[in-house]
Amino acid sequence: MDHFSRAWTALLAAVAETPDEDFERPSGCVGWSVRNLACHLVIEWTLHHLDLIAHLPNAADPPAETVAASRALLERIAGADFPKTLSDKDALLIGTGRRTLTTEEKATLADFPAKLPLILG
Repeated sequence: MDHFSRAWTALLAAVAETPDEDFERPSGCVGWSVRNLACHLVIEWTLHHLDLIAHLPNAADPPAETVAASRALLERIAGADFPKTLSDKDALLIGTGRRTLTTEEKATLADFPAKLPLILG
């Protein structure tokens, strides 16, 4: 776990130390700005946190504000909002194919399921 801690700490420092104006610069991912990549990482890390704790009953959920921010970013990628009846967590899990839709959710999402799961990255 030492490698994880070191990598995570270095990434946090790199983002925290990036001046605001540099977020509009290109990143190492073709076609992506530093801001695009940082936003993508918020979604990815939040999703991976949910993946990690999926079967760990005593593990803490990711912070609610990062789950909400990830939902908003995913909705921007999708070009549509998930129904407000879905929790932020469920919107992320359904939107990325980590959880299947119930019959009620399929009806609520109308033609949205044709776009699901959304492929990130």
